[in-house]
Amino acid sequence: MRESDAFLGKSDHRDETDEDGKPLTRQVLLERIRQKKEVIGKLRCQPWSMTRKKRTLKLAQKYLEQHESRVSRTHLYMEEFRKRMRLAKRSFSNFKTYLIPWEGKIKRIESHFGSVVSSYFTFLRWIVFVNVIITLIIFALVVLPETLADAAADEERRNRTETRKEIPANERVHADEIAVVWHYDGYLRYSPLFYGYYSDEEFLGQKYPLPLAYFLVTIFIFAYSFFAILRKMAANARMSKLSGSKAEQYIFNWRVFTGWDYTIGNQETASNTVMAIVIKLRFTLRVIANLVICGMLAFSIYCISFAVQKSQTAVEQEGNLFTKNQIP
Repeated sequence: MRESDAFLGKSDHRDETDEDGKPLTRQVLLERIRQKKEVIGKLRCQPWSMTRKKRTLKLAQKYLEQHESRVSRTHLYMEEFRKRMRLAKRSFSNFKTYLIPWEGKIKRIESHFGSVVSSYFTFLRWIVFVNVIITLIIFALVVLPETLADAAADEERRNRTETRKEIPANERVHADEIAVVWHYDGYLRYSPLFYGYYSDEEFLGQKYPLPLAYFLVTIFIFAYSFFAILRKMAANARMSKLSGSKAEQYIFNWRVFTGWDYTIGNQETASNTVMAIVIKLRFTLRVIANLVICGMLAFSIYCISFAVQKSQTAVEQEGNLFTKNQIP
């Protein structure tokens, strides 16, 4: 009754007194004011007619005008502050969504082609993030120490590493051509992209062994990639288990009644999705029909072989009615 009264926005004698007929306390009045504000906030989502919504809004606003003055202004300011904070948190959450790379384009793809197609691009974005992390690890632990070692090297080290870190003069003429760069030759051949760029000497004396760091970092990035993929697969498996356990039990019903993707906002994509659902249903029915036909063919073969075997044996004088009257 209380919830129904709150949504209808009634403002009768019960809003002035409690069940015992006593005036409302400050806490009860604040609670009812909060309920009226929730009614106004959720009014747009109610499946009511426009006349009922207007009447409810008018009654709720009238109640607030009559009773908000009875509450202290400090509490009203605190309520307004909490409301502003909730709006700020919601705006910040929306802003964080815009900061996610390619989120808007993926949502646009989802609205045109559905969540199945957009999941592919979400996976590609995750792969990019993993590759960025691997690149940062290699740069921080291998490329940067090697570059610093070359910058602080003496003349002897430069002479030893010159042949594999500096491009020769005869190759420098064509080093910036597109055909050369396309085959990772020219300047790229003498860059940190390749294994031959790195030396087998230690950096900072005996404190940072570069050859060992190169080997351990390579092992680490392979292990990181493996465990990152396993973790992502486990998370997706948990989500699919929570959301798809019942769908795996009643595949046909779920496909018929809940197979629609409500994120689609394009007419052509909606038509294609309808045809895709119809094709899936036709495929399921075709599989069932083929299984029934195969069963009937197997039963027919068994009946024919059984009849042939019985026709080759002598007619028994004793037996049931079918045995005595079968065709020899």
